[in-house]
Amino acid sequence: MQGKIFEYIEKNFEKPLTLIFGILLILFAILPLDSLFDDLITKVTIRYLSYLPLFLFWIIYWLTKKNLLPKNPQNLVGLVICIETENDKQRNRIKNDFVHRIHEIIEKHNLNNIINLIYLNENQSEYVSITLEGYKKFRAKKLNNTKISELTDKDYLRFKKIQKRINGHFYVWGSIKERKDEESKFFFNLEGLVLHDPLDKNTQISLKKEFQNIWARSIEFQEKVEFKGFLLSADLIFIAVEYIAGLAALYSGNAFIAINLHKNVEKSIDNIINPPPNISKVSKTLKSLIPQEFYIVACVYNQLNNISETEKYISLIFEREPNNYSALLLRSVIEFTHYRNPKKSLETTSLVKKYSKNNGTWRYNQGFLLMYLERFEEALKVYKKIAESSFINEIVVINEVIQFNLNMVKNNPDFIQSYFILGYLFYKKLINIPEAYLHFEKYKKKAKSSKYVFLNKRVKSYFTELEQLMELK
Repeated sequence: MQGKIFEYIEKNFEKPLTLIFGILLILFAILPLDSLFDDLITKVTIRYLSYLPLFLFWIIYWLTKKNLLPKNPQNLVGLVICIETENDKQRNRIKNDFVHRIHEIIEKHNLNNIINLIYLNENQSEYVSITLEGYKKFRAKKLNNTKISELTDKDYLRFKKIQKRINGHFYVWGSIKERKDEESKFFFNLEGLVLHDPLDKNTQISLKKEFQNIWARSIEFQEKVEFKGFLLSADLIFIAVEYIAGLAALYSGNAFIAINLHKNVEKSIDNIINPPPNISKVSKTLKSLIPQEFYIVACVYNQLNNISETEKYISLIFEREPNNYSALLLRSVIEFTHYRNPKKSLETTSLVKKYSKNNGTWRYNQGFLLMYLERFEEALKVYKKIAESSFINEIVVINEVIQFNLNMVKNNPDFIQSYFILGYLFYKKLINIPEAYLHFEKYKKKAKSSKYVFLNKRVKSYFTELEQLMELK
């Protein structure tokens, strides 16, 4: 009997009946001992009052434990599930089928070191759900530029209070109902909220759009297939959680977590027969998104000078997209910087040209390599094309090229071609006359060899143009 009571308390701690069972257990434990204290404390009233702290302790402990929100560890992504139910049957289905299924997926995908699942009891779910609904309205106002103060808004302050306690990153809340619609059916009505590092407004809007595209707010299935229905519902919800959490990680600068989550999403979608349209759309998006994430990680390892890991992720990109423009560009850079093979790097750069579309980054690589190989006439033709054309975000590339050439002359003072490149870019692309003049002057002081005759003629004409612009003549 007591064993069943303990089992009930463990599984249904938040229910009032648990409070009563706990009191009964204390009472059953006290009664056999009461006769032992009979001689020590003769007054019955005093003796019974001495037992009162035990009951008070249990009642306070139950009230605290029932309502106290759990805490997510600092180093894990907290997935918080708070679904309101109408009866014990639904509650058991949510806990034993829906939540258990998500636990299984986390285990199967080896995500225990990334995701921590937090399942709230009925009382906690009701409180947190109301708070999340209010915070959702607050976020919508902020995104629509509605003037609203975080210091005074009640919905925001209430949410910050529970977030400080739970430290969640992805909240899933809503309700489940069982109704007759020709035959008995279960109806899920779920909302979701993802929290992330501060993002610019355009990125927030993009993330919100992706969330709206994948999130299944309403799910229904017949009672006669309730087991499969709960499992499939868990699969669809967790696919959305992994996908959106991966995007949030990517936008926040952690492509490693994004890759882990998004590769699992791919596997999960592949296991679904006839996936819904929104899930099929995500599958198509991941085909191009995951190679981009591989590229980011490859760049991180390249900056850390870890060539083996860099090559590994470049190979992963080529497995999916053999002609990936960014990966080919990075490969050409590695062939020069790590393997010191400028000819091979130039061959790869020429191949990149075929897949460049409107991105002219490859020309900067080609121009530098031709300069390095002292094929100056060919190099000047490339730089002339650079000066005559432009592409989106080119300024970022220009700044990277300038920094690269500054490092080149610092580490290789005899490579004076970098002074020429710097002067040319400051003159023709950035229209910075003083800086251009300065770098051409540094080049001129060092360009004494006859091999620089062609470049020297160009520099002479550039000096004339720059001096006129600076009104020195």
